[in-house]
Amino acid sequence: MISDLGKARIRGVIGGAIIILCMVGVAIGIILGIIGVRSGGFLAIIVYVSFGFVLGYLSIVFSCLGWILVLISLYMLSRFYGEGGIFRNALYFTILYIVGIAVGTIAIFGWRFISEIFGLTEGGALGAAPVLWLVFFALASYFMYMSLSFLAWHSGVTLFRAAGALLLIGALLELILTGILVLGGALAEGLIPRQLIPLMAQVLLLGLLLGLLVLTASAIFLTMGFLKVKPFRQW
Repeated sequence: MISDLGKARIRGVIGGAIIILCMVGVAIGIILGIIGVRSGGFLAIIVYVSFGFVLGYLSIVFSCLGWILVLISLYMLSRFYGEGGIFRNALYFTILYIVGIAVGTIAIFGWRFISEIFGLTEGGALGAAPVLWLVFFALASYFMYMSLSFLAWHSGVTLFRAAGALLLIGALLELILTGILVLGGALAEGLIPRQLIPLMAQVLLLGLLLGLLVLTASAIFLTMGFLKVKPFRQW
């Protein structure tokens, strides 16, 4: 049993480290988007924003590996502590997270279909992809919060509960800000001065970066929590 705990810790730490690296990749993607918007040049905007979007997307996809390792770790800890809620809720999170990425990917490649069906502009149709993924991510984060709350109770490591809370807050923050960015841009098209659009985009991208910092803090707390797990409850 003790050896299983050690293996669970190692998998959890590695998974957490991968998630942190992926968060950094998404952050770089957002920063590149801000640089592109601030440049003002059409070509620069296309290059920076496109590269930033691709980097962010690939980082999110690669983060699945980290979350799967965390899921395996939580499965082992669930058996160690005799609490099925740890693994069950983590499994729900992982399923919703991966399904969200799949739905977002379909939306990216099917933006023309979405544009025709819902009458959106090209930008609005492409912007629907991250919104759809974030809806699934926000729902999934609730289950991870529950999983980590169970784990915090049985292990006595309060960092897990903090990690779950920050994950849920960060996911909701990203969903709200991205929704404002996409829906606001679609509704305000042609209604606001063109010179104000880059400024609004910068403000919202900075907001997304703030939400990402919250998510990164969650991943750091999660990794630290795995490091603190002991074979007995810590009060």
